[in-house]
Amino acid sequence: ESGIVVDPDSENRGISVAGRVFLFPSAKGSTVGSYVLVTLKKRGVSPTALVMVEPSLVVISGAVVAQIPFIYGVEERILKEVRTGDFIKLNPLRGEVRALDSGVDDNGG
Repeated sequence: ESGIVVDPDSENRGISVAGRVFLFPSAKGSTVGSYVLVTLKKRGVSPTALVMVEPSLVVISGAVVAQIPFIYGVEERILKEVRTGDFIKLNPLRGEVRALDSGVDDNGG
């Protein structure tokens, strides 16, 4: 509801996805996940785009209804190459994800 990841098993727990591109390997959970994406969009705290390694019909259908761009089927290495704070260039029609220069300097600022 707030845009903050609450899954206790997620390495992204406590991170806000609001206004960010959210990269993740796969989805878990029930069909309520689609509703969650739509609710996040209505509240203005949705991610600007979703990038997944493994496609999930629940996530894809939620993204379509919420009109959140998504890419699935990316190589898992992308998850390791992109860091929190990086600027990302997406081409959803081609399934391309590319990290640009980081928005965070080496000193954390």
